Amino acid sequence: MQLVQLMYVSKTKKTLSDDELVDLQQVAQRNNERDNITGVLLTTTDYFMQCVEGDAYHINQLYKKIIEDERHHNVTLVDYHLIARRYFSDWALAVVAPSESDKLIDSTLNHQIYNPFEMNSIDCLTLLLAIKTKNKDQSLRVIL
Repeated sequence: MQLVQLMYVSKTKKTLSDDELVDLQQVAQRNNERDNITGVLLTTTDYFMQCVEGDAYHINQLYKKIIEDERHHNVTLVDYHLIARRYFSDWALAVVAPSESDKLIDSTLNHQIYNPFEMNSIDCLTLLLAIKTKNKDQSLRVIL
């Protein structure tokens, strides 16, 4: 089995409500647990940024579904590579809602304007890893 990590960004077609995010997370968590996929999804009013990890076959199938998902526009692959270990092994899918994302983005990016399409893969991963840190110290509400 080849363990891979995939990161993408996309433009939202509409801002998802908290209820829609909870529904998305519950369905994704169930599917991800079945397929042994882990990851995190950062949502804002305008963008999605997601990192998923798992075997190449299941990650490729998931990415195909994401590209076809009507909630996304302009899905752009940021990074795809083999990994030796998972960064988000504790989460089938953690979701950060727009109401929480602004605080995280502001503190992590030092008040820079957030446009994930202009970020490189290291900056995207740094931002997503900050979710783990903020969740551990309970300064960020994450839907698990």
